[in-house]
Amino acid sequence: MQQRSPKKRFRLFDSQREGPGVLKNERPLKYDFYSYFVRMGRNMNKLLTVNILYVVGNFPLFFLIAALAGLTNITSTAPDNLLFPALHGVMLHDEVGMLPLFGVLGGQAELSAYSTGTYVLLGLSALLIFTFGPVNAGTAYVLRNIVSGEPVFVWGDFWYAVKRNWKQSLVYGILDALILAILSYDFLFFLKNFASLPTSVLFYATIACAIIYGFMRYYLYLMMVTFDLSIFKLIKNALIFSILGFGRNLLATIGIALIFLVNLFLFVYIPGLGIALPFVITVALMSYTSGFVAYYKIKDVMIDPYYTKTDPSAEEE
Repeated sequence: MQQRSPKKRFRLFDSQREGPGVLKNERPLKYDFYSYFVRMGRNMNKLLTVNILYVVGNFPLFFLIAALAGLTNITSTAPDNLLFPALHGVMLHDEVGMLPLFGVLGGQAELSAYSTGTYVLLGLSALLIFTFGPVNAGTAYVLRNIVSGEPVFVWGDFWYAVKRNWKQSLVYGILDALILAILSYDFLFFLKNFASLPTSVLFYATIACAIIYGFMRYYLYLMMVTFDLSIFKLIKNALIFSILGFGRNLLATIGIALIFLVNLFLFVYIPGLGIALPFVITVALMSYTSGFVAYYKIKDVMIDPYYTKTDPSAEEE
């Protein structure tokens, strides 16, 4: 009788441990709702590890979050009512009589200014341009193997993809981060200046560009780790896929939005859990959702026709 190995205890985050296996008469996995949830359940440990790789790999984000949160800012206070200087002048001569008015107009607002420490944190956060692309490429390779049903060895697969694609992913990661920053800035700028017709038109144009580019990102890193394509061809093909697979892309976006809303709901009602989830599983679930939809289209348009052409007898999955 075979003894149970003591090493199998406390292995929640072990991405290499054995799965539950496949039932004898189980329905074949394709790329539908059923397969989406089955693959997710079978690979939950691997998705947890992928999420950790996302977070730890993009560690400069912590410096950016700390800077934006104002943890090292210089803080002070100032009157928040324009009439306060005049009231203060009157109170120099009649302090007691002006006390009721002081209670109304004497409110103080907190001011915050960047300190040297804040600028240091912002400078360190710039390291993100060197980690963003390679980490996305490495995790995209792992997620591709998960959604395609191939054997997955998270740590080894991640570093294999990073080493194999580091030059291209580094260059495109910088471009990707720049595009995302510009779209975010434009969205906030035109939203704040929404009153005029030109800015309102540009606001909706920015939203349209953000949606299309968001769809393109579903495919870009997956194609990068699957095919030997130039950055120009990656962008071109991703643009085609963003339109060609519009329905499935929209479905993936709805799924990602639902995951985000669930996390937001938990943040409102169970703050500790809501804050912790993005560092544990939320990011990986969003990426898995987009990768599941995108790989189906890539397989259908680019992979299957290639094998059919080279081997006409090959059957479709």
